[in-house]
Amino acid sequence: MQIPTASPTSSGRGAWTWIAATTNCENQNLVLVGTSDADIAHAALVATEIGGGYVAVVDGQVLATCPLPIAGIMSDRPWEIVQQ
Repeated sequence: MQIPTASPTSSGRGAWTWIAATTNCENQNLVLVGTSDADIAHAALVATEIGGGYVAVVDGQVLATCPLPIAGIMSDRPWEIVQQ
């Protein structure tokens, strides 16, 4: 997952207001961190839609995803594709 270089958002809240990830070591539950309830909810929805993985959202826009459809922790694609 490539994310553009961090820069302040138009709202002035800082660089990121998102993160959704399913690859935590303890229990593989969806972990959500952010400063905007709307962006957090959107990141959770997108993470569910892609079958787990990573999602980056700022101001309602999905910046990047890294789908990990095998139990939310592994890709079903070759590593050469996933690294992009």
